[in-house]
Amino acid sequence: MSYDVSLSPSDTGGSGISSAKYLVDGVASSTNGTLFTGTTNVNISEQGTHTIGWWIKDGAGNEKTGSCGNYVFSDPLSVTVNPNTYSTTLPNSTISALYTLTNGTSTNTTCRLLDNVGNPLGTYSSCTGTKSVVAPVVAGTYAYSIQAYKVSTNETKTSNQFVVTVSATAVLGISVNPTSY
Repeated sequence: MSYDVSLSPSDTGGSGISSAKYLVDGVASSTNGTLFTGTTNVNISEQGTHTIGWWIKDGAGNEKTGSCGNYVFSDPLSVTVNPNTYSTTLPNSTISALYTLTNGTSTNTTCRLLDNVGNPLGTYSSCTGTKSVVAPVVAGTYAYSIQAYKVSTNETKTSNQFVVTVSATAVLGISVNPTSY
């Protein structure tokens, strides 16, 4: 994944731009950087925090350097539950769903359980890779998903749905067939 930042030099009311250069994560100068004219898109393909240094020269020979903010680029957050089917037998109706969080950590991302239509079944808590699910204590099949929220990027992503099948308690017994002698 990559990101574009648009640069557009200007010399309002002046003699116009004669030359411009930029440099990602460095200081651009007349001898350092990528030359551009007009508006250009600077492509950044490496994740992390980046600055864009720039240098411009106008038609009168005036030069100016500067830099553009701290851009934070990272791949999007995602959460995936695998396996996507679980089963349990009453009286137990609790399982631990396993999930993978991509581009989030337990320190910067929180997770919560959602029902089959996306309603929260609790509050956000630290994403640890497992989520305890307490299904209804009635035999049946129930669908859930996990929602992740990353504070630093304000991203919210919902996992694939997973299914919990709750089976009725097995009835133990013995069958006796009398035999004659």
